[in-house]
Amino acid sequence: MDSFDSLEVCVLASSSKANATLVGTGRTRILVDCGLSLRELGRRLASIGSSPAEISAIVLTHEHSDHIKGLPRFLKHHPVPLFMTEGTWEEVNEYLGASASLCEVVDVESEFSVGDLGLLPFAVQHDARQPVGYTVSFGGLTLGIATDLGHVTEEIKRRLEGMDALIIESNHDPELLREAPYPWVLKRRIEGAYGHLSNTQAGELLEHLSLRDYARLQVVIAAHVSENSNCPELALETLREHWNRSCRGYQPVFAAAGSKAPTELFCIRSIVEMFDDERYGVSK
Repeated sequence: MDSFDSLEVCVLASSSKANATLVGTGRTRILVDCGLSLRELGRRLASIGSSPAEISAIVLTHEHSDHIKGLPRFLKHHPVPLFMTEGTWEEVNEYLGASASLCEVVDVESEFSVGDLGLLPFAVQHDARQPVGYTVSFGGLTLGIATDLGHVTEEIKRRLEGMDALIIESNHDPELLREAPYPWVLKRRIEGAYGHLSNTQAGELLEHLSLRDYARLQVVIAAHVSENSNCPELALETLREHWNRSCRGYQPVFAAAGSKAPTELFCIRSIVEMFDDERYGVSK
């Protein structure tokens, strides 16, 4: 397969400790968030045949430290454009120091491009200044990224219809959250309308999408899976259960992202090529 004809995605890290996702094509590669140290980011990129020097730009979802703490050192050594909403910029520009000059403010619901990637930020519900998710498109293929959100709006559902790949937050199991060693106030924040999606909420969103796009969606990655109030197996079991309520017989590839290692590098290709592959268009 020619990588110039595919949309690549690898979640390098996803947790309350650090978040970073590589999205790209054969010509353009970007990071969505940069919560890893430069050394660790370089190590994880090398494991999938890439490097920090290949990154064309960084886009931010919001300003929380697990999404931005790797930025100052990265930008010092690799001064690439950094895209974010105005609210996020107001929170991070002092933190970035001299590298703040690399920032470019984008409008929610307004498309912009980086190389041959088209990006559309959309509003999500989270306890940050102006948080967003993204759809990232190339050559008729589209990836949806919806993490760090407390509930799913009708607009979010609409934005995530028609995806070829999806990164979806599946943060916690409500029962495990109640038993987790967190302060009561933190538990309330996590399960609140501006906190994080539960497995069931993520499954309900996926079930909604499956009713419309079951033959198109190739890869589903569960993200921000809590290490204290969830586990990858439970998150994926819930997502599959909701998917199968409407789409028996067809399965996308399901994977769970974590904090210790990147996912595999998924190469999403067109629906025409998809059915020539035993894994529905996904290759390592």
